[in-house]
Amino acid sequence: MATYLINTFTEERGYSFINWVESYTNASTPFEYACKEGHINRSSLNKILQGYGCKSCNNYGFYPSRSTEVDTLYVIELKNTEETPFVKIGRSFNTKERFREYTKSYDVEILYTKRSTHREIFNLEQKLLQFFADFSIIPTEKFGGSSKECFSFLIKDLLEGALIFLDRY
Repeated sequence: MATYLINTFTEERGYSFINWVESYTNASTPFEYACKEGHINRSSLNKILQGYGCKSCNNYGFYPSRSTEVDTLYVIELKNTEETPFVKIGRSFNTKERFREYTKSYDVEILYTKRSTHREIFNLEQKLLQFFADFSIIPTEKFGGSSKECFSFLIKDLLEGALIFLDRY
């Protein structure tokens, strides 16, 4: 039964189940799979269900089964008294809930949002993350999001041009 479930979930994402790393005990049991590009990965059912994907292809956060649902790209500034403000780029099916996670430690200023299909929003998010990669920072305080999506507040000056481009995309 477990192998059937793993095959179903991996095939939905375009992956191929290879084998269990150890005897199956629960949804955290590691297994190996190959992505569409042939990269070999280790994961668990729990991680696949959470949206983790191939580490080489970096499709974390893309949910093929939800590709046509409405999603939101957001660019926000997070501020608190303990550190320099920074910019967070992300996407969410429920921004109200997502922003609530951040307000536990930070004041949130929304700089930009765009709604479209999950597939389009994910692709736009990846383009922005790549474009600003050289400005990446790691916040000193945990905030409930991925630090891979956090950038120096200095990118605010570059955002306007990038966002104009995105609006035309």
